[in-house]
Amino acid sequence: MLTALAAITLACLVHPGLGLLVLLLSHALCCHTALCRIMEREKQLSILYQKQGRATQFPSPSINLLF
Repeated sequence: MLTALAAITLACLVHPGLGLLVLLLSHALCCHTALCRIMEREKQLSILYQKQGRATQFPSPSINLLF
């Protein structure tokens, strides 16, 4: 919400490119956070599986998006 408000303010009062830059950077940060969260979860599951003696093989990094 705050990002959208900042983007609208910059786009209307200063320059449209600045508003777009704010939205782009915000989106990149959100994507980076989501990918890091997925990788951390897979790392934790891998450690847990190793402790339990199970094989760890994740077919793709995007299989656990809803967890």
